[in-house]
Amino acid sequence: EAAPPRLRVRDGETLLQAIRAGLGQGLLPLALAADDPALEAAGPPCLARELWVLLDPRFRELPRVRVTLAWLEETLAPLLA
Repeated sequence: EAAPPRLRVRDGETLLQAIRAGLGQGLLPLALAADDPALEAAGPPCLARELWVLLDPRFRELPRVRVTLAWLEETLAPLLA
């Protein structure tokens, strides 16, 4: 049986600080925890998140929009997988 939470927070940075302070385990976004050598994964990633971009179809083929969408996909895909 899981223990009740000892702390509830509303943002990842506060959760990260609580975990660093030794309050226990927590579920962090990979992007937030990946660069912290003091943290280690307790298991494989267990959640996934989709990212949607709302775009007027008339603008989809504009070069600046295509470049931005490609950059978003390249940059965020590893973090959201």
